[in-house]
Amino acid sequence: MLNLSSVYPHIEKMIKEYKLIVDDNKQKLNKASETLNSLKGELSKIQKRVQESKTTWLAAEPVEDPAVFHPLPPVPSNYVVMASDGSQLFPDHHEVVLCYLINIGTAVLEYGDSPAAALNNQPMLYYREEDLYIEYDGVKRLVDSQQVAAARALEELKALAVMSSEYKSRQAAALSDGSLIHWGTNQQEKEEEKYFKVLVSCYETLRQNKTPVAGYISGTRSTDVINMLRLQLCPYTPVNCDHCRQHTTPPAVCESVGGLRDASLFSGFLKEGWRSALFKSRSKILEKYGDHEIYFFYVNIGSEVIRVEVPRWTAQNTGYLNRVHSVVVDQALKGRGYPVCLTEAHQQAVVDGSDRRLFYELVNKKLIENGLTSEITCKSLRKRSVPV
Repeated sequence: MLNLSSVYPHIEKMIKEYKLIVDDNKQKLNKASETLNSLKGELSKIQKRVQESKTTWLAAEPVEDPAVFHPLPPVPSNYVVMASDGSQLFPDHHEVVLCYLINIGTAVLEYGDSPAAALNNQPMLYYREEDLYIEYDGVKRLVDSQQVAAARALEELKALAVMSSEYKSRQAAALSDGSLIHWGTNQQEKEEEKYFKVLVSCYETLRQNKTPVAGYISGTRSTDVINMLRLQLCPYTPVNCDHCRQHTTPPAVCESVGGLRDASLFSGFLKEGWRSALFKSRSKILEKYGDHEIYFFYVNIGSEVIRVEVPRWTAQNTGYLNRVHSVVVDQALKGRGYPVCLTEAHQQAVVDGSDRRLFYELVNKKLIENGLTSEITCKSLRKRSVPV
């Protein structure tokens, strides 16, 4: 039980320190805004500086003037939006059997002359040894939460690819909850190659079906564009943070905007419905994406500034880009701040505590019916017997 009287002084201290950070960020935000404005017409110079820099953090590479902003394109009168989301039950040594479950929820919403909706979910159970264990240097280890999450993200993308084949003759767009950049699968090289082969295949299917796809990131904490500004403020050429001569005399010039988030910067520039310029992510993992490198932009949907990620073929097609931009804003308005299609997909996907309990009760029942021993641990039994 939490002792609130004991934690209260810590809360007071945290809020005081937070206020200092907020006040400091106001000054940094003014500097960042001035710097962004100063970059108008300097695209090739900025790109060269980003490409030649050596940093331990990601800096966005602009593909158009970073100080240019785009108004909301007209929303198509007839369009189809498809979305996928996933949930999972992780493997648990204390349960009746060792396995994990991934549940993929999908939603297809049609607008215009013939409105319609299709909501579904597809659970997948993994229980075989090759599903549960990954070999590292000759030692088999149980899959961890990162590996299960990576598998879920891949299944979400596969679901979008399948749906795009059903609606390829329509004005369609596909949305995914969260980043399209699969930062790491935590697998051996051979398994990782298989993973990205499937991922690239899914993107290729979406491209062939002429269905632009986007990752919708609410509450984004990304700093790629801020880091781009840090590079512009650095007095040295080329930028090499490992050998920065200002490390001995802090703070470095680049720190005058350090610590800010991209969304905070663009909230001062973007009118409701407008989007930022396009930027290219420089994450090394994208080397495995082939022709489907990830680009991104920011959009003011009214309640917040969100980050939208798209593969290169979507970013480089004006029609696709405008469709994604307009559909994202329209869906957020319809969903009162969050795309209604993603909300519906999430509702289909979510696996809550009661679902988890019923799942294991069903597994236990089938074990007993087949004369098998239930091996639930004392720890799990004790947790279930203690009232909440």
